[in-house]
Amino acid sequence: MTQHSKRMFSFFVPVVALAFISRFVPHIPNITPLGALGIVSGRQMSFYKSIALTLSTLFVSDMLIGFYHPLVVVSVYGSFVLYGVFGKISENNIASLVYAGVGGAVSFFLITNFAVWLASDWYPKTAQGLMSAYALGLPFFRNMLIGDICFTALLGYIYEVFTKTRQLPAPMMRSWAFNAEKYHA
Repeated sequence: MTQHSKRMFSFFVPVVALAFISRFVPHIPNITPLGALGIVSGRQMSFYKSIALTLSTLFVSDMLIGFYHPLVVVSVYGSFVLYGVFGKISENNIASLVYAGVGGAVSFFLITNFAVWLASDWYPKTAQGLMSAYALGLPFFRNMLIGDICFTALLGYIYEVFTKTRQLPAPMMRSWAFNAEKYHA
């Protein structure tokens, strides 16, 4: 295993554990780091590894929580695939990752509320019924938006600090020693 792979592994294992556990502890609905996991892993890993990591975290937790209507399950999992896509196309800076979090939350809201409207008998199958599904989903969207922005910024920043601090000490010391010799010689 390469040094980079070890660093990624040691960063993402606790993040996956946090995303998994966050689905079971009391929390504000839709505020979990699962979307941030998809975005940050999408940015830092291969696309397929990122998707496998995010969806397997979701799947194992769903096995314990319980599944729901198959169309809604497909919409939720498909939406989390989009988080990986947004992470992959984002630039490697916090602002771009936050924009990816906004894109993920918006797409999740639009896709999953449409699926709930289509799959359930809670809403009439009319334009007004669809608008009702979206209107009643707005509090969850707000929460997801807040959670995705905050967790994505936090995890993106921690990843940068984590990987940079592991790489900086030796080159920094060589640079300092070189400069000290230059000025004291």
